[in-house]
Amino acid sequence: MILEFTTSLDIGNLGKQRLLFRCLREGDLKGLHLLHGTMHLYSFPSFNVKKHDMVVVYIRSGDNCTERFRDATCHFFYCGKWLRIWEDQEDTFRIIG
Repeated sequence: MILEFTTSLDIGNLGKQRLLFRCLREGDLKGLHLLHGTMHLYSFPSFNVKKHDMVVVYIRSGDNCTERFRDATCHFFYCGKWLRIWEDQEDTFRIIG
């Protein structure tokens, strides 16, 4: 797997809830799907990442972008959903592909 779940932030807060993943190797995210339980949340577009990059997936709407910081490159993706997530994220979020 190219992505490893790291943590979730602000779960339950509609405008801020997001998931953080670490890239384990270089590759393309195309074909990967983010699920919450059995509900499909997001299909990643064709997008090349490098080992150690961070991927942040917001549940809300927004424009995908990349930001480079001194010690990390972060890629931001947006699901475009308006739902509040309450469940134990480590048990319910998964990437398939």
